[in-house]
Amino acid sequence: MLRRTLAQAAVAAAFALVLFPRAASAQSAITGLVKDSSGGVLPGVVVEATSPALIEKVRTVATDAQGRYAIVDLRPGLYKVTFTIPGFSTIVQDGIELPSNFTATVNAELRVGAVEESVTVSGESPVVDVQNAQRTTVLTRQLLDAVPVPRMYQAEGALAVGTKVSDQNVGGARAAVNPRLTAHMSVTKDTTIDVDGMKMNTLVGGGDSHPDHNDAMSQEITVQTAALGAEVSAGGPHLNLVPREGGNTLSGATYVGYTGHSFQSDNLSQDLINRGLRTPDSVDKIFDVNASLGGPIKRDKLWFFGSHRSVGNDNIVANSFYPDGSPGIYDQVVRNYTLRLTWQIDARNKLTAYDDYQTKYVGHLFTSGQDVLLAAARRPPVLKYTDAVKWTSTVTNRLVYDVGFGTSVNAYREGYQPGILRTPFTPEWYANASRVDIVRNTTNLAAPPELGTYNFRYMLVSTLAYVTGSHAVKAGLQWHIGQNWINRDANGDLTVRFRDGQPDSVIVYDTPTRLYDLMKADLGVYVQDSWTLKRLTINPGLRWEYFNSAIQAKAVEAGRFVPARSFGEVPDVPNWKNIAPRFSMVYDLTGDAKTAIKGSINKYNRAYTTDFANRYDPLALQSDTRNWSDCDYNPGTSTCSGRALPTNGDALAQDNEIGPSNNRNLGIVATRRADPTIER
Repeated sequence: MLRRTLAQAAVAAAFALVLFPRAASAQSAITGLVKDSSGGVLPGVVVEATSPALIEKVRTVATDAQGRYAIVDLRPGLYKVTFTIPGFSTIVQDGIELPSNFTATVNAELRVGAVEESVTVSGESPVVDVQNAQRTTVLTRQLLDAVPVPRMYQAEGALAVGTKVSDQNVGGARAAVNPRLTAHMSVTKDTTIDVDGMKMNTLVGGGDSHPDHNDAMSQEITVQTAALGAEVSAGGPHLNLVPREGGNTLSGATYVGYTGHSFQSDNLSQDLINRGLRTPDSVDKIFDVNASLGGPIKRDKLWFFGSHRSVGNDNIVANSFYPDGSPGIYDQVVRNYTLRLTWQIDARNKLTAYDDYQTKYVGHLFTSGQDVLLAAARRPPVLKYTDAVKWTSTVTNRLVYDVGFGTSVNAYREGYQPGILRTPFTPEWYANASRVDIVRNTTNLAAPPELGTYNFRYMLVSTLAYVTGSHAVKAGLQWHIGQNWINRDANGDLTVRFRDGQPDSVIVYDTPTRLYDLMKADLGVYVQDSWTLKRLTINPGLRWEYFNSAIQAKAVEAGRFVPARSFGEVPDVPNWKNIAPRFSMVYDLTGDAKTAIKGSINKYNRAYTTDFANRYDPLALQSDTRNWSDCDYNPGTSTCSGRALPTNGDALAQDNEIGPSNNRNLGIVATRRADPTIER
């Protein structure tokens, strides 16, 4: 199944190379109107934009019959715009600062004279986008380096008006934990994270899990929270991380941050000590080392930018201790190794490649009351990376296209400490089942069932952009496929529960479970126009989406409480086709690009990956709470038989000591098919 899906992706890639090139990732532009001294519009004026941010150095267009021009697909940076036409003096507008996802309006008035006569105008850069209605906040590199917030894009994105994070990271105490970013009551999985314009959300949780962030690799971060265009599916915050490219000058930077335990205070009062609190939650240490280096491999031809980040935090967990009496430490570290290459093939073609390899290690993941050495979970470093390659071509001064292919891979295992997981059905496997006390709120052996996940997203994105000056039209395709594997295993296939030290019950599981679910197609095709009529700009758009996921056929071995199970593929879980119109208007109130009135009405779609299929997978983890008194029961009852057996009172849940099931469906494979009338 996967081989066939990848083959389809390869065919679509070839198709997209011809028909659906990808739009500019940063989506910045310079536009304006050119007139003569009498107020008449001037068609045919050659307009050049030059900047050190462009590896090709200069981009050239000409004004249309209405005297308008637009230069698209520009990277953020400092620009100079030159206006030239025979019979008129040359006008140069210098010092134009262009941020990401911004359309700067630069108008010009040309006077009669020789072309050799040049007038240079320096002034303030436009601060109001009078072309687009999006609510956009641009976080520049200077701002990111200056503000005292954790160096992760979710926390940095919270600087935008209207956004909030799901988890407060006070003083960086959760520096290696990714929070969730939302806006205007959106759900977390509707947040879109793009790197250089390509979506990098993982498949976990419907897409609400994101790659770990290497902060030094971003030149800017744009956060859009309203009036999103047709190139975006969901209506939550849209973050675009614009990577740094290097440049013609070799340069580097290093950030080092550290917080020790002595840098903080606590609120441990005598009253809390009298109540039994010996140590509060606190930070043991936080560290962050982020180094970067970029420059030319060949000037004006091939640039590189590389970065490494190592960030971690060790937190003391309240009332948790090692055997020697020292406080229990929740320890974790994230490492990123990032490289980006930019190759100017010729004057009209550019190729970029990006790779970010990540590892995340959690030595002891636990809460208060869990045994640090025996009951804490552990995440060993496993494969995790995002990468992309993109080809951009300026076919003519009016036609721009590019095509990109990327991947987002996320694999990890959250399981027992070394030596705890045992071979099924051995004496050690039974003896090492998880043990909790529901009154004392303690866990003294084994974490909850082990979780192993391997998920990947392959994406093909492409757009064709045609610009006339008055119109800027783009049509695009975004195709994502992926697979999500989720495995669960548990010692003894159960959790033993005590009530203040006395046997109480057991939670039995249908482990082992194996979820292999497919995202066969997450396809979006869209068209978006930007039409300028004097001071009014109209932005109509239309997006068509097709989403299809399936539950892969599988067979799983028997567990302690369930038989061997198997079933065939369950297709169309679900199969959706949707249309989402977009419309916005912008009116330049004063005509000088300083004041604008904006409005929009848009329809968005809820984001999905394999979460819908996961929910209805016949092998999803199920549990059943049953009586257990650590004595031999009469068959089919929860009444002790009175027989004196050596296993009575040994704190191990034997099969003859477990009461009858309260969940008669446990272990029964029932394949359910999605109702075709279910709407997205």
